[in-house]
Amino acid sequence: MMAPEIEEICALCGETYPYYQVQRCYRCGKLYCKNCTALNEDHQVICLNCFRRMISPRGLKSKYAQLSIYLARRAKYGNHVTLSFKRIEEIIGDRLPYSAYHYNHWWKNIRGRSPSEDWLTTGWTAQEVNLENQEVTFQRKE
Repeated sequence: MMAPEIEEICALCGETYPYYQVQRCYRCGKLYCKNCTALNEDHQVICLNCFRRMISPRGLKSKYAQLSIYLARRAKYGNHVTLSFKRIEEIIGDRLPYSAYHYNHWWKNIRGRSPSEDWLTTGWTAQEVNLENQEVTFQRKE
């Protein structure tokens, strides 16, 4: 008789994973799936919550943080997703700015600039923007 596989729950996305697919954050000590973690400059595993606090130590939460959480959860279903601007507004709980609807530049993958920092942190990039159809395709980096 085989022993049952031990499962753990990711502290960020709440999904259940086999024990060997979760990692412990070196800062908070909680268990997270690989979609909800990153490596810091010292190659230590850090959860996206702690990483976000390091980037914005005053606790300022980006309006687009919910989009990064959505994309982190979405990673287990595939490496790309196309979202309408309306769906993104539902996810973030707020309206996108005028420039998101009218300028491709707003969707560029630029480190240190909100909102792109939020999706880049979770391993996604904005690959294709269609302003006419009001949708963007995100691609997950391997």
